[in-house]
Amino acid sequence: MTWRSSTRVVAAAVAALSGLGYLSNISSFHACEARAATALVAAVGERNVYQRTHRPSVRGSVLSAAGFVVRECPPSQVNGVCFPWIELAPAQSVLPFVSSVRWGAADGPLAGAGGTTRFLCVFGWVVDLGDHRVWVS
Repeated sequence: MTWRSSTRVVAAAVAALSGLGYLSNISSFHACEARAATALVAAVGERNVYQRTHRPSVRGSVLSAAGFVVRECPPSQVNGVCFPWIELAPAQSVLPFVSSVRWGAADGPLAGAGGTTRFLCVFGWVVDLGDHRVWVS
């Protein structure tokens, strides 16, 4: 096998593995979102919460399955913010076989935290790789 043909084989293998990695991420998004929702329940407890709706968010069914009773903030509320609120953004691909979920929770104007959790995703099997706190109030 020549150097050029070896390079082509390696390039094709890397491309195939990358494609499989992103396909694995897509098939694991629901499991990542469910795992992040379960972690939020562990942090703030099962209770009634408002879901922030001005950004794309995870379906309420994922949050309900984790133990939250999700309510919508009435339009009459000042700035459209009701407390306590939670937010769980849809999972996104970061790298092949690595996805992230952005999350946040607040009990009041100066009592909350949020960040991103990364997951190793292998076709529905997910492993928590850690949290990155972006804000704390």
